[in-house]
Amino acid sequence: MGVTWKRVGMGVLVVLVVGGGLYYLFGPGGSVSSPAPQPGGPSPVLEELPPSLLNIPVEYSMDLVPQMLEDAVPMVMGDLGDRRNFPAASGVEYAFQVERESFQAQVVGDTIRVATTLHYQAQAWYDPPFLQEITGSCGRREAERPRARIVLASPVEVDEEWRLRTNLRVERLEPLSSESRDRCRVSDFNVDLTELVMEGARGFLDQWASEADAAVASLDLREQLSGYWEQLLEPVPVGEGFWLVLDPRGVRIGDIRPGEGERVSLRTTLAVQLSPRIVSGGRPSPSEQELPQLERGAAPGDSRVAVEARADYGTITELAARTLEGREFEAGGRTIRVRHASVHGVGDGRVALELDLAGALQGRVFLVGTPVYDSDRNEVTVPDLDFHVDTRNVLSRAAGWVLQTRFLDRIRREARFPVDPLLLASQAIGPEGIRYDLAPGVWLEGGLTDLEVTRVAALPDAMVVRSEVLGSLHLRIDDRQALAE
Repeated sequence: MGVTWKRVGMGVLVVLVVGGGLYYLFGPGGSVSSPAPQPGGPSPVLEELPPSLLNIPVEYSMDLVPQMLEDAVPMVMGDLGDRRNFPAASGVEYAFQVERESFQAQVVGDTIRVATTLHYQAQAWYDPPFLQEITGSCGRREAERPRARIVLASPVEVDEEWRLRTNLRVERLEPLSSESRDRCRVSDFNVDLTELVMEGARGFLDQWASEADAAVASLDLREQLSGYWEQLLEPVPVGEGFWLVLDPRGVRIGDIRPGEGERVSLRTTLAVQLSPRIVSGGRPSPSEQELPQLERGAAPGDSRVAVEARADYGTITELAARTLEGREFEAGGRTIRVRHASVHGVGDGRVALELDLAGALQGRVFLVGTPVYDSDRNEVTVPDLDFHVDTRNVLSRAAGWVLQTRFLDRIRREARFPVDPLLLASQAIGPEGIRYDLAPGVWLEGGLTDLEVTRVAALPDAMVVRSEVLGSLHLRIDDRQALAE
């Protein structure tokens, strides 16, 4: 049968169509250069982080209170030449002199008690009618002087202006023992001066205790604590290229209780309102916030802290490069190698993964998608990652065979970023405990009990990971002279 031109034409057309399709699917590699994606919608809006309250246990040395009393109260009180009328007997006068030992302090609850032992001597005179004056004494010899124990006590407060407040008053004053040697009896005319000397010593101590209260109140804790506050304003390095910014705001004080160990001290918990965040890049500027007025209120237990980690796309690119650069992917029986990978913010809540490819497919392509948090793997993934529409159009014209392979699926599986390097929670507040030195003798330490990622957002200039951290963070001050200098 003869071959007609019509049949020849149909055969040529079939060959062209099939051959073109086979070339499209299995032909040699292509070279592409796709334009960068443009925003397709508005940028995500991040609501303001809720304030976080962190417990900061602080221990105040109370050595300054007995020291103030030491400075205010003389070692010797009274004068044996200063005669006073004996109230219970006409014609009798007395005088006394008291010498004290050093003050010793103790803290019980929110109260400081300062005690000392008194040693005293007294003289009495009786001028009977028509007779010569009679005199007698007790404690003239030092070894026989009567003794008394005196205790001054006061609750301790810190007012809103960061000043210590005390109101020292004599809580107890009594003979040191029930033995006769600790009473002052003048046997010459049967007069007991013990109680009168006690009351006289009480008057002296109450007077000078008021001076000690005034001296304590003159100490401006704001000025001394401002140095530590300023340290909280400074960004803390928590990893290469990452910084923890605490951003402290308000402060309130909890109950006051005794300190630990042998030191004379008071402990309390300052609940500091913070807006902590972790940022990448260069060192951020310190926050500017003066030490605020002190508020009252119990501090919480474990602190739930809202933390925002903000990583610029240079940091995200480094993470992507570790996973993708140099990798080879099989696609339709051919090999495509990723020479370079970088991540950019599109500006509408999506990220763009830019790949510089070699091998069966050469050139630049862009894939876009919305990052989400994978709690099972503790990773940020992009499950909807897909070729950008411009890239897909370019591939369709130059290397459409790629679209018929599983190359996209394999890239999608690898385009994931571990959360820890972004959030740095395991380093900033780790389960094994952390310590960051802020200044000599001042450091932050804490531990993590739970962490929950609450949001991942791709902004135009950074990837944001927000989380709630349940744990504790403490400010430790190992400076016994901090309040006494």
